[in-house]
This record gives sequence, structure tokens and C-alpha cells, in this order.
Amino acid sequence: MVTILLSLGTAFSYALQDYLMMPVARVASVVAGVLWIRVVAVLALLATAAVVGGLPSGGEEWRAAGFAALGGVFEVAAFMAWLTALSRGQLSVVSPLGSLSSAFTVLFVLMIGQSVAAVVWVGLPLAVMGSVLTSLEPAADGGRSRSAAAGAGWAILAAAIFGVITIVFGQASALPAVSVALFAGLSTLAVTVPMAIVLRAWRLPRRFHRRVGACGVLDAGALITFAAATAVGPLSVVGILVAQTGTMAVLLGMVLLGERPSRPQMAGIVLTLAAVTLLGAVA
Repeated sequence: MVTILLSLGTAFSYALQDYLMMPVARVASVVAGVLWIRVVAVLALLATAAVVGGLPSGGEEWRAAGFAALGGVFEVAAFMAWLTALSRGQLSVVSPLGSLSSAFTVLFVLMIGQSVAAVVWVGLPLAVMGSVLTSLEPAADGGRSRSAAAGAGWAILAAAIFGVITIVFGQASALPAVSVALFAGLSTLAVTVPMAIVLRAWRLPRRFHRRVGACGVLDAGALITFAAATAVGPLSVVGILVAQTGTMAVLLGMVLLGERPSRPQMAGIVLTLAAVTLLGAVA
């Protein structure tokens, strides 16, 4: 039961963060959004690390810290692509596509020649079919032709980068999860702070300060609950439940934002979430 609650808590934290960031992403600079979410998250993680410890103490752990920092650099690109997707598309459409990171992780594992579970050969075709259907929307003139849904390409790009991050973080397993998240967050700031200064993109409208602060806390909290879930429960269960981020985001988009994807898109969303659930158990 504890594993289930922690895993679903992680999924809900990420889904709520996406919901809260949609209006911010549509008005403010993407760089500013990434910067301030990570500033708050790193402060929360520093406070957590001060309590639980977990700083590197040997050669292997410092090597792991290097991989965690590398993952943080990739996170800059992933978060920028993801916030761009949120700024352009519907939450109920882009979120399932963003959840395809597990499919990309499995695909990258196949590319480097590692063996995978048989369920992958069911999950990957579902992911492809689901992403195609979800990414297409009816023409504005009501015709039979279809065009790419707004933000779909950016969401798929973000998913691909998050898939790489999963593999990179896998090389940092010698460190506690809080430390991995902390070093990743610090390297993210090392990239985004100079970027924000050069582009003069560090300012957020005052009305978004609390919203972005809440997203930073949710980001740090999700990392901690995910770490706790993986520590107390089987990874297969954790992977499946955390993958329900997309499901929760679809519900938030339809209930709170009044979004109404087309019927083919709804079929694609269902297929995509089914694929994410299957692949989440093995990624």
C-alpha cells in the first residue's frame, strides 16, 4: 500500500505541475520557467540532503555524480521542449505524448543491443499507433484532412530526451536518489542561469511567482516520493503507477480546462497510455 500511495503521489505531483505551468508557459519565457522551477527545487533538495545526507564519498560515487550532472544538462533541453509543448497544445493531448519517455528508453536500450522483455514488442507498436493518432487533429475548416496537433512535436521531442535522461541516471545508481536529483538540479542551474542572463529572460510576471514556486516544490517532492517508492516496492509496480502521470493530466485537462480532444485523438490517448503502462513496467 505504501508503494502504491508513493507512486501515485509522484504521478499526481507531475500532472499537477504540468497543469499549473500551462498559463505560465504561454506568457513567460521558457528559460525563465525552467530557471525558477529549478531554483526552488534545488533549495528544497538541499534542505532534504542536509537532513538525510548522501553527498559523494568515494571515486565511484563521484563518477555517479558526474552522470547525474550530465543528466541535468539534458534536463535543460527536455524541460524547454516540454514547456514549449505546454505553451502551444492541450494538456490532455501533449501529456500522454510526453509520457512516452519510457518507450524511448526501451528503444534506446534495444539500439545498444540489450535484451528486453517480450511485453516490449506489444508496447512499442501501441506507442507508435497511439502517438500518431494523438498527434493529429481535424482541419480547422471541418474537412477530412488532418494536421499535426499543436505542441505534439515538442512533446515527443521532450519524451525522447527524457528517455535519454533515464539511461544517464541509471549510471548514477551508486548515489541516493536525492543526491542524483540534487546534482542534476545544480547542473541545470549552471546552464540556465548564464542563458537567462544572456537572453535577459529571468523575469516572471508577478502573478506567476507563487504558481512557479509551487511547481518547484512539486518537482522536488515528486523526486523524493519516487525515490522512496523505488526503495520500498518492486520497480515494476512503481513504473506502471508513475506512468499514470499522463492519465491524470488528461483528466485535469478535460475536467478543469474543458479540453475536448477529437474521437481519433481520444483513441490515440487511450492507446498511448496503455503503451506507457506496459513499458513503464520494464523501462
